[in-house]
Amino acid sequence: MALHSASKRTCVYLPVDTPAEAKRIFHALAEDGEVQMPIQETVRSYRFGMLTDRYGKAWIVNCTKTPDA
Repeated sequence: MALHSASKRTCVYLPVDTPAEAKRIFHALAEDGEVQMPIQETVRSYRFGMLTDRYGKAWIVNCTKTPDA
């Protein structure tokens, strides 16, 4: 099995602490890559985005909203 084909079946989930950090990391990884879902606020996340980097590796960047205690 080729290494490249194996990498298409996995993704890296990257939880981050702040929306600014999520945006910075997302845009750095997306450079020369392909964005599947732009980094944006969702119902459960301050920032959430999905992309494939220039090397073909899939990433999910997430800054989760925490429920009020």
